Amino acid sequence: MSLFDSRVFLRVPLDQPHEGVPEHFTNIQAGLRFARHVLHRQPARNKQIICITDGEPTAHLEGRDLVLIYPPSERTARATLEEVHRCTSEGIRLSTFALIEDYFYLGLMNFVDQMARLSRGLAVYCTAGQLGHYVLDSFVHGHRSRRHVG
Repeated sequence: MSLFDSRVFLRVPLDQPHEGVPEHFTNIQAGLRFARHVLHRQPARNKQIICITDGEPTAHLEGRDLVLIYPPSERTARATLEEVHRCTSEGIRLSTFALIEDYFYLGLMNFVDQMARLSRGLAVYCTAGQLGHYVLDSFVHGHRSRRHVG
């Protein structure tokens, strides 16, 4: 299996991963889960996760297995959105910044919109060069709506 395969479905046991696992997958679910666990231990009342992505989720966890699926699948999207719901249920605000370069990637935009709706959070579409400005603006001003840039 390589990065250049047009279709990938791979289940990797986390306890005994094998060599040659492709690295170029986006696991938003695992990132959100990790952040949620870290924030759960914090006494702060206002908790926020800032998610920066340049692609739809193409990996997720199922028990002790890492599941890699390309092209992006409904199965991975569902697992990721379930984690968004867990974060929201624990009172964690989610701000997602989608890096859109030279083209509008509608799949990514649609997924980020779903995340924002479910979490009642922020969705921002920007280029890598604009990212710092918009992250700071979001933090300082607390914007809660979808924003297009460009």
